[in-house]
Amino acid sequence: MLIMLLMVVVVLQWRAGAFTGALQGDAIAHYVSGLMVHDWLLNQFGAKAVRYLINYHAHLPVTAFGLWPPFYYGIEGVWMLLSGVGMPAMLLLSGSASAFLGLAVGLVVARRSGWMGGLLAALLLVGNPLVQRASNELMLDVPAALGCFLAALAYAAYLAGGRRGAALGFGLLAVIAMMTKYNALALALVPPLCVLIGRRWDLLRRPTFYLPAAIVGVLAGPWYVLAHGLSEQGFRFEWGLAYLKLATPYNAGSIFEGLTPIVAVLAVVGLGRVLWRGGRAGMAGSTPIEISCAALGLSVFLFLLVVPVALQDRYLIPCLAPLLVLAAHEAIRVFEQLRRPIARGAWVAILIVSVVIPAWPVQAVPHNRVAEAAQAALGALPPGNPMALVVAGKATEPAMIAAIGMAEPRRPVTWVVRGSRLFGGGGYNNADYKPRFSDPHDLMKEIDRYGISLVIFQRTGDAQEWAHVAQFNALLAAEPNRFAKVAEITDTAPFQIFRVLGNEARSPDAAALTRLSGPQALLRLVQ
Repeated sequence: MLIMLLMVVVVLQWRAGAFTGALQGDAIAHYVSGLMVHDWLLNQFGAKAVRYLINYHAHLPVTAFGLWPPFYYGIEGVWMLLSGVGMPAMLLLSGSASAFLGLAVGLVVARRSGWMGGLLAALLLVGNPLVQRASNELMLDVPAALGCFLAALAYAAYLAGGRRGAALGFGLLAVIAMMTKYNALALALVPPLCVLIGRRWDLLRRPTFYLPAAIVGVLAGPWYVLAHGLSEQGFRFEWGLAYLKLATPYNAGSIFEGLTPIVAVLAVVGLGRVLWRGGRAGMAGSTPIEISCAALGLSVFLFLLVVPVALQDRYLIPCLAPLLVLAAHEAIRVFEQLRRPIARGAWVAILIVSVVIPAWPVQAVPHNRVAEAAQAALGALPPGNPMALVVAGKATEPAMIAAIGMAEPRRPVTWVVRGSRLFGGGGYNNADYKPRFSDPHDLMKEIDRYGISLVIFQRTGDAQEWAHVAQFNALLAAEPNRFAKVAEITDTAPFQIFRVLGNEARSPDAAALTRLSGPQALLRLVQ
């Protein structure tokens, strides 16, 4: 089943154009962070990791350590050692996580319905639009969902037998999930919700009930304490009732659309059945798997109602696997209650349609020529002055940094300077951006201050474009004798690559560039 699911995922990736698409959004930071681990393992293993990270981020300023936990970046780094650093290898890693999650769901459902029902549930998972989008990029949501679901299965084993090994397994899997993405903190709600849903008050008297909390506290706690301030930089809302009012309809609607109407109704009915029946003995009660899946689905939903990270439908991906299990169990009950073959056949057809319809629309990946522009820029850099300034829009600027990192034969060598940092700034990921200058000639002074030898420029002219992009365009007109165009890459908005005349012989000032582009929180930590 795993190979079949992986083949389905790869076909969906190919259909969406993922193999020729561009990195975007958070996937850029996830890629460069994994690339850093790869290069550290390959070239600097044994060197002080924090110092290496500071230097690496100063060269390629889009790493994300602290903003996200490090576990998956370690997986990425090892994977790159085995398969290379290109996009096909990264998409295979991302697709493998989706296939394994589908396999886990399929095996759970197959225990109740047989292999055909399990396969149908697995295909529904990997074909889900949210999972497809995550498979087409390099995101943390599916790996975190896989860790959460496996942890829930371990807790189901604990509910069934009360064994210490199952409690230990839940604790270790929870650590892996929590060290993959902070949203996996929702797992902290699973044990108390299992007690409530299953009416298992006896668990509170067992020392093993508290074992997972101790494991998580020892293994993941130190990281969470150190990274607390960094992770909150990504919050786009404030704690409180106002966020709850926004998040409730958004998250509920995202789950409904993500599961599709038929599956969503089955999941809600299944969840209601588990909540009503609880863990009563015999046939009247819910199984440990059902109780654990209900607890995980509710945990993720409640966590995202309270913690004001952001409103994004992909954050609900950890809900999908447990809710699909509940929906599948409910679908099986409906099938068993139908007596006529024609009715059963119609019900199976409806379920198959519920798999095909959501998977059919192409989750297209945007295309551009960032990689080609990055190759041209690296070829145009003066040998003794590997400093490139990127002046482009909010999406293209970080994508260009990642493309340069992917194209470099050895890293970190090129100092890539973000135009939004040199000419502007303001908050996490420049979310509260403000330009530093109003006179284009001041931009030239900053370029000369650091001795930057090359500029990669793209202007889209849209309303959301950063102010310094237009200012740099004005600088080109005001001081044409300082720039020589060496390449132009045709795109929807062309990439233009300029040599900065007079700076070719300058040498990078590592200390100044690190102060400009290095990770500020880590710099304060080591000083």
